[in-house]
Amino acid sequence: MAYASRVGAESWLLFDGGSGLALPDGRWQGGEAFQEGSIVVDPVEPGRAWRRVEEGPWLRRALVTGIRDNLAKQGLEAVVLGLSGGIDSAVAAALAVEALGPDRVLGAAMPTRYSSEESADFAEQQARHLGMGFLRLDADYPFAGFATSLEKVFPGRSFSLTDENLQSRSRGSLLMALTTEPVAQQRLGTNRVAVLNTGNKSEAATGYFTLYGDGIGAFSPLGDCLKARVYAMARDLGEAVPLGVIERPPTAELRPGQTDEASLLPYAQLDAILGAALEAQRPEEGLADDLALLLEGPALAQALAALPRILGLLRRTEFKRRQLPFAFKVSPKAFGAGRRIPLTAL
Repeated sequence: MAYASRVGAESWLLFDGGSGLALPDGRWQGGEAFQEGSIVVDPVEPGRAWRRVEEGPWLRRALVTGIRDNLAKQGLEAVVLGLSGGIDSAVAAALAVEALGPDRVLGAAMPTRYSSEESADFAEQQARHLGMGFLRLDADYPFAGFATSLEKVFPGRSFSLTDENLQSRSRGSLLMALTTEPVAQQRLGTNRVAVLNTGNKSEAATGYFTLYGDGIGAFSPLGDCLKARVYAMARDLGEAVPLGVIERPPTAELRPGQTDEASLLPYAQLDAILGAALEAQRPEEGLADDLALLLEGPALAQALAALPRILGLLRRTEFKRRQLPFAFKVSPKAFGAGRRIPLTAL
């Protein structure tokens, strides 16, 4: 039996290649996944034994192929991305460098008054290790300008979610500026530059991102990867992602003491809920039993208590997801064309 599949990406669809023959005795002879080339198959001589392709290497090849192909087919040649010192941007940067080479990737640390020096240091450390371009842009200047404009019409206003979103949108504006800034283009060797989105599926599912801020980009390599997959890929990438980035608590640093897990839920519990409800499409009335198979003790209790809130976020934030860049489909159920949910459903 012959199996044939093309290699490459068409928007969110990734074609994995790996063409070959399944021989009568059960042996498999064929090519590698996500690699173009010509292969000669001899049905007589012993071939390579079939083996399962582990998700880590497969996923990495898929996303690298998606970045490279989508840029090429859109007439783009380089990317800029926010390099925050966090796990998502670190993985996205490593994949971009693998896909395009370090000279065509520019990372930007964009601290505001709530950012730690450690974050920018991790970002610069990774950029130097990968050999990619790196800038430190002060995002507090545009943020302060926005806040001052609001203060003039709302005297005495206090810090709120508005200010958190304004910081993210200040960073988004700076990233978009880099795509057309002649000096940045000169450093990248091309004027065909796009922003690479760095968000993950756990954030998209709960609406934990800022429209027109960290939600911008040409496309999203990690947009169909739950947080656990992002961590697994970081480990698969080895030294390309600093160990300190993997070990530190995820945080957007938009207010003092903020962490993602305090705002949402520990990612182990959150991904258990999203894996069952979203990817496995388990019925809502049976989710408690499904979670009991995945978690135990305090973690299970915490997930069950948060279940109504997380499912509510999943339902209410479809309008935000519809405005996200498309994500490469690497799971059984991705957001986008394969999941058309009405924006105004009850």
